Amino acid sequence: MTGVPAGHWAGQFVAVCDPDPPAPLPAGTTPVTRRFDGATLLSSEQSGRLAVELLDELKLAKRPVWGKALAKVKPQTPLLVQRLDRKDSFYYIVPLGASAERSSAAVVLDARYGVYLQSAALPETTAVIGSLSAKAALEAILNRRFDLEDFAGRVLARPGAICSCDSLVWKPCLESLSPFFPFYRFTVGGATLYVRIDGAIFTALHDNYRGL
Repeated sequence: MTGVPAGHWAGQFVAVCDPDPPAPLPAGTTPVTRRFDGATLLSSEQSGRLAVELLDELKLAKRPVWGKALAKVKPQTPLLVQRLDRKDSFYYIVPLGASAERSSAAVVLDARYGVYLQSAALPETTAVIGSLSAKAALEAILNRRFDLEDFAGRVLARPGAICSCDSLVWKPCLESLSPFFPFYRFTVGGATLYVRIDGAIFTALHDNYRGL
C-alpha cells in the first residue's frame, strides 16, 4: 500500500497488484472504432449526420424511453466543446429535435475521431440545447463588474476589451459535472469569465475537490 501525499486523493492509499489477463468483452459490446484520423476537427454538418448514423447503429429508437425522443427528429445546430482537462480533446454536442422549439435528445461524439461517447433523452419541456448563443452570453456580462476569487479585486467587462473563445469549454468541476453543460469562456485582461449554456456566470471553475 502506497500513501498519496497530495492531489484529489491525498490521505488515501493505492494498492498495486499483478494484473490478470484482460477480461473478455461482455456480450454485445462493440469495440471503439475511429472513423477519422483526427488530423482535423469534424465540421458541424459532418457531426450532425454522424450523430444520426450512430443512433441508428445503436438501435436506440427501439428502446421504450428512446422511441418517443427520437421520433422524426433532425439534427439541430451542433456545439463544439474543448475539454480543459485533456490535451487536444474536443467533442460535439448534437441536439436532435422534431421542431425548432425544443430538443428531445442529444448525442455527444468525439470531434476529432467521430467516436460515439454518450447520449441523453431529454424531458419534453427542454428548450433547444444551445439556445443561449455566444452573442447572448457576451451580452450577459457586458458592462458588469465581477468579484474575483482570493481577493484578486473586481473586473469590469468593458465593451471592446473582451476576448472570446471560438469553441465552448468544459471540464468536470463543481460548476458543471455534465459534458452537456459546457461554458462560453471570455477573458477580460488577466481574468476569465465563464457563462454556462443555461446562463449561469462564474469567475472560476473548481475541480480541486476529491471525487471530481
